Amino acid sequence: MEPLIIIIGIFCLTAGFVCGAFVTSYFENSGPHLAEMENSYQPIETVCINDFDKSAKVLIKYIAENHHPHTTVIVTSTNAQLLEGVTSTGEITEFLRD
Repeated sequence: MEPLIIIIGIFCLTAGFVCGAFVTSYFENSGPHLAEMENSYQPIETVCINDFDKSAKVLIKYIAENHHPHTTVIVTSTNAQLLEGVTSTGEITEFLRD
């Protein structure tokens, strides 16, 4: 139950930062039209990087303390998945083009 609560907390925190940035941008411009909003879009690199790092560290610490090194978490805006790597081919680069 505790891992689920932590994952939900991380998800809510991340979603809150994204929504907060969007709402702030929207109301700073006094409710712009869609065309104006597209021009004021900020690249993801400039939005809440420090907050993202802090949020990610909580999840990384949870994984390190409760799971093995072959565990991966994928978090989207609607879902969080805890995955376990059972086998791997390693890095295959022979099909990559320059």
